[in-house]
Amino acid sequence: MLYVASSLHLDVKILNGDEVKVARVLLDTAIELSKNAEAQNHGKKNDSSRKWKVGLASVAGAALIGITGGLAAPLVAAGLGTVLGGIGLGATAAAGYLGALAGSGVIVGGLFGAYGGRMTGRMVDKYAREVEDFAFLPVRGSRQRLRDEKEAAKQDHRLRVTVGITGWVTEEENFVVPWRVVGAESEVFGLRWETEPLMNLGNAMDLLVTSAAWVAGEQVLKKTFFASLLSAVVLPLGLLKVARVADNPFSVAKARADKAGEVLADALINKVQGERSVTLIGYSLGSRVIFSCLQSLAKRGAYGLVDSAILMGSATPSNAQHWRRMRSVVSGRLVNVYSENDAVLALLYRTSSLQLGVAGLQPVQGVAGVENLDAGDIISGHLRYQFLVGHILDRIGLEGIDIDEIKREEAALAAKDRRQEQERIRNERRAGIQDSDSAQQKLESGELKDEEDRLQRQVEERTHERLPLRHNEPGRQDLHSAHEREGEHKS
Repeated sequence: MLYVASSLHLDVKILNGDEVKVARVLLDTAIELSKNAEAQNHGKKNDSSRKWKVGLASVAGAALIGITGGLAAPLVAAGLGTVLGGIGLGATAAAGYLGALAGSGVIVGGLFGAYGGRMTGRMVDKYAREVEDFAFLPVRGSRQRLRDEKEAAKQDHRLRVTVGITGWVTEEENFVVPWRVVGAESEVFGLRWETEPLMNLGNAMDLLVTSAAWVAGEQVLKKTFFASLLSAVVLPLGLLKVARVADNPFSVAKARADKAGEVLADALINKVQGERSVTLIGYSLGSRVIFSCLQSLAKRGAYGLVDSAILMGSATPSNAQHWRRMRSVVSGRLVNVYSENDAVLALLYRTSSLQLGVAGLQPVQGVAGVENLDAGDIISGHLRYQFLVGHILDRIGLEGIDIDEIKREEAALAAKDRRQEQERIRNERRAGIQDSDSAQQKLESGELKDEEDRLQRQVEERTHERLPLRHNEPGRQDLHSAHEREGEHKS
């Protein structure tokens, strides 16, 4: 449709507006059919035709609707013409355009994945058994959930779906907040996955870059990575010791990302999104989840499920073989965003298969249809990706980016930079570092060995404080309250 609109020289905003209107009336129609069928079958609780139920409520906050086997009542042309009149389709024209779609409420609702509730309802519970905390969190509803399912349909549901995948967290709201920049033309979800390992990683990286050892170590990494593929023997002893604080959390989270990607692929194959196109966006290990997902889809021959994929600061190989396989299952744009200034990624990825390259540090070459964006001018460190999602997506040319959210990102990043600088100064004074020369000397001599123990204790303390009680009852606690908060990125 984007190609058709472009060929006709139509503003993409017109297409987006029409898609929103179509999504609203189709889902409203499905919900009304559900209510009518339920009323007609009321009292037949023991009827053998009652095959299944779907919870539409869950995270989206809609009312529970029991959908029976007798739901598939005909959608007559007159009724269809009424609901689609708002976009200029008459009864005969609407029936002609929709064809078989006009004959079943199940088909109409299935377009959205069981009436829009499958991505946030019980249909994804089975995936949580494979990967801890696996859930799709609606970004639009993270600030204000609507209690009436019809109103929720009008406000939130779209013909396109975007899934944003965070690569680490220091607060649970990090699963949702970075993706608020994505425009309202798409129904946006944040993927929650493996909260505890990601929080361990986030706290470890946050403390690593404010440590006394990092001041000199960062410069060493930037000078040696591409020249020597970061051979461990060329790195200062002090830096290697401090790196251990983040090495284990990164290794654990990386392995979980591979598994989460396979589970995500399975979810898409089973149409949790309905029949809608899906755009996947991720940064850091979130990009690795996408990488694993696309690899799995390619191996299983599952084509046509993913419209576009954007990988930022990707902790994945950059070799042509892997990316050519990914390209085969992405029908639209496949984008690799990288920065040669990302010293944290260089350090953490040093024990992986470096001979295959690192997509987050260099362009992908030799694969037709893969776009590369060098974000080195704004990504001076790995932790900045979380706050620059909007800027990067705007550079890529993604439509409908929320400018107000970009401004909030900028304010949150500035606050984080100030806090990190203050912590870094305190840590340098504690270690007796006065200038870059003394930092280099202490780094090479290993005099900063106490730094490792201190950082490890702080990582454990922060994770314990920020990770809510998760297993006080069967299944994990719901995160509704966290997603309703109006707070921005924690600084």
